[in-house]
Amino acid sequence: MDVDLHDLTSPNWQTRRAAVERLLNQADPRTLDRLLRVIKERQDDLGLLNAALQVLQRNALPVIASLAELLQDEDVDTRIYAAQALGQINHAAAVPLLLDALTDPAPNVRYHAIDSLGHLRAVQAVPALREYLQTPDFFLTFPAIEALARIGDPSVVPDLLPLLEDPLLASAAVEALGALASPREIPHILLWMCAPEADILLACGALTRLWKRHRSPPEWVPRQVRSHLPAAARQRLLQTVVQSSPARLQDAVDVLGWLEGRDVQEALLLLLRHRETRPAAAAALARMGGG
Repeated sequence: MDVDLHDLTSPNWQTRRAAVERLLNQADPRTLDRLLRVIKERQDDLGLLNAALQVLQRNALPVIASLAELLQDEDVDTRIYAAQALGQINHAAAVPLLLDALTDPAPNVRYHAIDSLGHLRAVQAVPALREYLQTPDFFLTFPAIEALARIGDPSVVPDLLPLLEDPLLASAAVEALGALASPREIPHILLWMCAPEADILLACGALTRLWKRHRSPPEWVPRQVRSHLPAAARQRLLQTVVQSSPARLQDAVDVLGWLEGRDVQEALLLLLRHRETRPAAAAALARMGGG
């Protein structure tokens, strides 16, 4: 390898950064070919590998054909890194190659193809990705849920709702619902909060994310939460607020502020003691009035 590529492995971060900048500005076909060989031959050197991917990303069109060849390589790790590289190249030509990689015999290659399609926000991939929701398999369905949430197509919401009954996938489904669902699906999230394995703070995060996406009419989401929150979920929320670190409670404080009752006021009063939760708790109490 020439000096520029050697500098990418330097222990000095300034030398590494300067080498990347030189390659970004001056990479020629011969250098690009060397960087493509890094994906195949230097997978043990993560610093060099990441730098190679960064340069290849800038030179999308010249390298996509070569990455397509690497996706057919007999070495599984090479196919994995080729799928990763295609996800970092922001070009539509990468999408068909990654869709083909969903049929790769190696699950790890399919996993990274799914992840890369999510990074590319490839709407064309929605039909193929939603198939992973029909026959849940934690290893591949989990990244498919995350990819669909990134792509942002709300048509998959009906496919996500049954996953709330799967203890392994429900948390990922709730997060995706926060990104994709409408307030009409809020009762499903609230019911899940009663499940023993439910992560209350994660559910609050999904609810507040949904609220930020649907602020008109302004009371739609809070009213749905007030009307449909089961008593068991309400109790778990109040217990979680008391027991959790204040630094993690911002979303939970917002959700508490949508509720009514003396028990909620008492919880918010306790949260006034902590610097992290004081402003939101004070605002929620002010909205509740003089009681």
